[in-house]
Amino acid sequence: MDFGKVKLWNNPSFVVQYTNTSGRTQLFLPIRYSSDIAVNAAQQKLAPGETTTLTITYYTEEFGRFSMSVDVYISTQNSPITFEIKGNIFSFHPDAFTACPRFDTSDRQVSREFIHTIKVVDASTKLPLEDFQIEIKTRSSKEVIFSNKSTMQLRREVPGFYVFDIDKENYEPQNTEKYINRSSRETVIELTPEKIFAEKNEEDFDWDKSEENEEVNELDELIPSTSSDLDEIKKEEKIYETTWTAEETAKGNSNIENTINDDKSLPADIPVENSTTQEKNENRVNEEIVRNTTEDDKESRSEKTEEIRETTAVEVVDTADYDQDGSLNEAKFAFNHIVFLIDISSSMKKPDKLPLLKQSMLQMIQVLRPQDKVSVITYGTSSEVLVDALSGANKAELTAVIQALVARGQSYGVDGVDMAYELAKANIIEEGNNEIILASDGVFNSRNFKENKLYRKAMIQKGMYDVRLSTIGFGNTSKALTFLETLADRGDGSFLRITSDVDAESALTENIMKHSIR
Repeated sequence: MDFGKVKLWNNPSFVVQYTNTSGRTQLFLPIRYSSDIAVNAAQQKLAPGETTTLTITYYTEEFGRFSMSVDVYISTQNSPITFEIKGNIFSFHPDAFTACPRFDTSDRQVSREFIHTIKVVDASTKLPLEDFQIEIKTRSSKEVIFSNKSTMQLRREVPGFYVFDIDKENYEPQNTEKYINRSSRETVIELTPEKIFAEKNEEDFDWDKSEENEEVNELDELIPSTSSDLDEIKKEEKIYETTWTAEETAKGNSNIENTINDDKSLPADIPVENSTTQEKNENRVNEEIVRNTTEDDKESRSEKTEEIRETTAVEVVDTADYDQDGSLNEAKFAFNHIVFLIDISSSMKKPDKLPLLKQSMLQMIQVLRPQDKVSVITYGTSSEVLVDALSGANKAELTAVIQALVARGQSYGVDGVDMAYELAKANIIEEGNNEIILASDGVFNSRNFKENKLYRKAMIQKGMYDVRLSTIGFGNTSKALTFLETLADRGDGSFLRITSDVDAESALTENIMKHSIR
C-alpha cells in the first residue's frame, strides 16, 4: 500500500480483505505489541471459504518517507503473509497518534510519557481566562492551538525548553519560556489587559513636547518679565521715533504731497497741514488703488469661471456607480471573480465575527452582475470548497450558502490558501478584478505554517497571475491583525475591519468597487 504524499497525517489505515482458501479452519496468531504498527483482524477464526478484513495502521512522529514490511501469521502455514506500506509525510494533524495505543498490560514497559498543565489567568484578578491562542515552540517543532478552556494539558515524553506565546483579545501578548520535565506539573501564565485608553490618547494627541517648549521660550523672550524691562523698551521706541532729522521729515512730506497731486481723481489743492491730514489723504489713495484692483480681479475671475464651465460641460460623462437594477455600472467597473476564504473555527462564532461577515457578504452579492463570479472556501479542521465560480446572477443559491455557514473546529488555513489560489487561477477574468478575500480572527494552526512563506506566495501570485489578496480582520488579537494586514499589503489588496452593522453594510461592496474601477 502506497499512501503517497500526505499532508496532515492522521494515522490512515490500510484495509485489505483476506479469504481462507486452505480448506481448513484458520486462526490469526497473536502479534507482539509494536509502538509503530497495529494489525487488527475483524474475525480471528475463519472457516474454509470465509472472508474477513485486516486493518494495518502505522504510527510515527517522523516527517519524510517511510517504508515498512508487516508480517501476519496464520495457523495453517509456517511462513507469514507480508504486506508492504510506504508513503511520504509532509505534516501532522494535531490529533495524530505518534505511538500505537494499546489496551492490554501483559508485557507493557513503564510509559515515559508525562503530562504538563498550562493555566492562563488574568494578571490582576487571577481569574481563569478562556478562548486564547497559544503557540508552543521547541528547537525542532512549532504548533498553534486555540483553546476554549482556561487550562490545557500537554502530553510529552522528552523534557526540554518550551516557549509559549499566548494571544488573547483585549490582552497584551505574553511570551513565556520554561524548562518542562516530569517533576514540573503546571505552568501558570498571567495576561495583562491592554491599555486601550492610554493608546487612544496618545494617538489623538500626538504632539512634540520639544516643539511646544521652544514656542514657550520664544514667547518668554517677547514678553517683558519686569517693569524695568518695560521701561527699557519704551525708551528704545522713543529714541527710534526722534531719530528723523528735520530735513528728512520735510522730504517725506513733499513726497506724500506729490503722490496725492499726481492722482487726477483727487483735488490738486489739498493742503498738507499736519501728519494727521497726510495720513488721511494717503489712506484715500490706497483705498482707490485697492478698489480698482479688486474690480479688475473680479472681471478676470468671472471670465475664467465661464471658460471652466464651458470646458466642464463638454467633458461630463455618466459615471454613476449603479445601473437602474442596482447592480454595478459596467461602464465604470470591470467584472470580478471574488474567492472568499473564510475561517469557520470555533473562535469565529462570536456575534461580532462570522455573523457580521455573513451580513456584509449578503449585501455585496446584491450588486453583482451575471458576469461576476463568486467562490467560497471554508477552513476549520479541514478545508472545503462550497461554491466554485458561481455567477452573480445566482443570488438565491449564494444566499443559501452564506446563511448556512457555522463556526466550529480548529483553524488549519494553509491548505485553504492553496485551494483559493488554484480556484482563482482556474476561473481568471481577463482585464477583471481577480481577488481572494481571507476573513479570519487569528493566524493559522497548521504545523507547516510559516508567515514569511505565505507573504512571498501572495507577492508571487499577484505578480505572475494578477490575483490580489485582501484580508478582513476580526477581533482585537494584535498578532493576528498584524499578520492579516501584512498579508494584504504583500498581496496588493486591502486590509478591512468589520466591527459593526454599519461596517457590514458597505465594507465588501466598497472594496470590490475600489479594485474593479476602470
